[in-house]
Amino acid sequence: SLGTEGHVWAVAAATGAVVADVVVPGPAFLNDLVVTPTTVWVTDSRVDRLAGVPVGAGGLPTGAPLVVLPLTGAWPAGPGTAINANGIRALSDGTLVLNNSRVGGLWGVDPATGVASAIPVTGGPGITGGDGLVLDGDVLYNVRGSGAAEVSVLRLTRAAGSWTARWNGARSDETLDVPSTATIAGGWLWAVNARFGVASP
Repeated sequence: SLGTEGHVWAVAAATGAVVADVVVPGPAFLNDLVVTPTTVWVTDSRVDRLAGVPVGAGGLPTGAPLVVLPLTGAWPAGPGTAINANGIRALSDGTLVLNNSRVGGLWGVDPATGVASAIPVTGGPGITGGDGLVLDGDVLYNVRGSGAAEVSVLRLTRAAGSWTARWNGARSDETLDVPSTATIAGGWLWAVNARFGVASP
């Protein structure tokens, strides 16, 4: 069932202090986010919507009302219990790219309307899932996009107003146990080793 409220916090990197706390009413599972020049977009993974926090030039919330953006168009609606929208990044034309943990695939979303369309992927085994997304120029890394212990590598192309992707292999390691998200730093792809199947001590 939906919770009563969720929170998106702005945290000062130098001190760890919470400098803004934005309440999201009725969330199911706030999961991943991307910061654009005007909005922090957050996936709400068990309901088919995004939460948008308006931000100003300094990256702090402006105090303007929260944007609740239902995902429509070709977006594969979920049952309300499964993880659907998960990773999110912003492409060069402002399109938001999302993956879908339940049915796989990549999806381009218009942030003005919430209308989604599939981003076709050629080559490789197909995108069967996904967690975190990392964008490095025109290369998109989809954590667990095609396997539980790997990060799929895709090259994005925009032509005639739409996006396509081409499979460019996958990255893995024998010690990688269910990665959940990743980032690029110092020329390396760093992945979080979530180890979801290991019982907590």
